[in-house]
Amino acid sequence: ASPGHVARFDGRSLPASASPERPQPPQVATLNLAPGWHSLLLKLVMQHDQGQRFYFAGRFTDFGGKPLEGLRTQTAEPSADLALNRIAAKLRPLIFNSAPANLPHPGEPIKLSVDLRWQPILQETQLAAPLLRFPAKLRLRLVDYAGKPIAEREIRGLFPGRVAADFGRLEQPGYYAVYPSLYAEDGRSIMHYPADGFSVVAGNAAQQQRLARKKIWNNDYYAFADGDKSLRQAGDYFAWLERMGIFRSVGSYPGFAEQYRPLWEQAKQRGLEVFADSSGDSHWLNDRPEDGRNFVNAAAAYTRFFKATNEIDIRREPEWQKLRDPVHWLERAKWEYETVHKARNDALYLGAVWCGRGRASGSSKCCSLAWIITRMPGTCTPIRNGRRVSAGRSATASWKTSAACWRRMPAWAKPTNCRSGWARPAPKPCTASAAGAGKPNRWQRS
Repeated sequence: ASPGHVARFDGRSLPASASPERPQPPQVATLNLAPGWHSLLLKLVMQHDQGQRFYFAGRFTDFGGKPLEGLRTQTAEPSADLALNRIAAKLRPLIFNSAPANLPHPGEPIKLSVDLRWQPILQETQLAAPLLRFPAKLRLRLVDYAGKPIAEREIRGLFPGRVAADFGRLEQPGYYAVYPSLYAEDGRSIMHYPADGFSVVAGNAAQQQRLARKKIWNNDYYAFADGDKSLRQAGDYFAWLERMGIFRSVGSYPGFAEQYRPLWEQAKQRGLEVFADSSGDSHWLNDRPEDGRNFVNAAAAYTRFFKATNEIDIRREPEWQKLRDPVHWLERAKWEYETVHKARNDALYLGAVWCGRGRASGSSKCCSLAWIITRMPGTCTPIRNGRRVSAGRSATASWKTSAACWRRMPAWAKPTNCRSGWARPAPKPCTASAAGAGKPNRWQRS
């Protein structure tokens, strides 16, 4: 069957898509193995959607393709303590260092904390029964980006549990990986865990020098609420921005909630510029201009950067329907732009993206009304040759749609997103737009 073929199930006609399986040709690797046991690590690189499954199979043969006699294989390490291995397999190590935001500078002490306990994940949100603790040796092997051994430490303790290790100082910037392994007291292997790691960063002097030429650096819409959570230390999000050299960031938290005023104050004191976000429910969902003016006036004391509500055309809730109308949206966006510039004559207003996924009429209507929000590509298809491509409208097509309206739009209405993060290569970014920047991915830095 071809995509879009109408199939019949239980007497009903339903749209269905079918694609033939295209198994990959066998990949052959030559292994020169000495007598004894060996550990083979396979890294599978594939793509599949949520709910889909993939399969693979492997076999050992001689150079003629015939099965090898006398070769034994198993998934467990032969010398491992299997009883302890069953417990250790439930543990997932989380490794942090003592530097602010987990980003040490060269020459700073490297003290690692290892949380080797059970951690809830999507596949296992709770334990059926508590795990038994056992004495063991945790071996931590530190290597640089090239895999060169740097140092090794061994800590005795009870596991599941938390331990610490001092690795001295690292003088060279770069990425370092930490390989944790558990061993029984008699030396038998229990479990080898995947590597964790951290980066030693040289500093932010270069980013400071480029600050005047930068437009937008980084995107984190909910930074004030969630920034510290991933770093597990209060205040580390601002430290992370400073050590990474990200002095201008899109996003703070939608609206201007009083609970986040101390963070606005702190960002201002530390020289960190963050965007005020008009997407707060109290400013857009009820659409009251007075609320909007209060939001702008409160935020203007701390920033000259403002951003609009994003992807409004894919919001289906009843309370959004008035705002999804292109005419009303244009009026609201123009009013907000003008309010921002009345509050600050140096303001920069970052417009939004109109998704337009399969609904071109909305963005076309905006264009006819002298406002264009550059469309994202259509439905994203799998990554091919290292880049994501679109089965619907491509980034180039979006660019052409925008360019058709470019010269007849007022300054406040020019597109702020010409290069899409969903398709590469893409047209050259519009440096002449109102914001001079595209819609960056969360960790994308120009």
